[in-house]
Amino acid sequence: MRNLVRRYVTVEQRKAENQGVTEDDVNEIKQDISAFRCELVEILKNYGMNTSTAASSGQGIHPRGSKFPNPPHPALV
Repeated sequence: MRNLVRRYVTVEQRKAENQGVTEDDVNEIKQDISAFRCELVEILKNYGMNTSTAASSGQGIHPRGSKFPNPPHPALV
C-alpha cells in the first residue's frame, strides 16, 4: 500500500513539474496566504496581543503595494 501511494505521489509531482504555473495556481496561493493571515491574527488575538491594526490594515493596499502600512511588530520579527 505504501509503495502504491508513493508511486501515485511521484506521478502527480512529475505532472506538476511538466505543467507551468497558471493563474488559478496563483489565486489559490493568494487565498491560502490570506487564510493563513486570518488564522495567525486570531491566534495572536487569543494570546492577548492587540490585533486591531492588523484587522484594519487588510482593507486597503499601501501605495508601495504592501497591505501593511507599518513594519511588523518587533516581537513578531
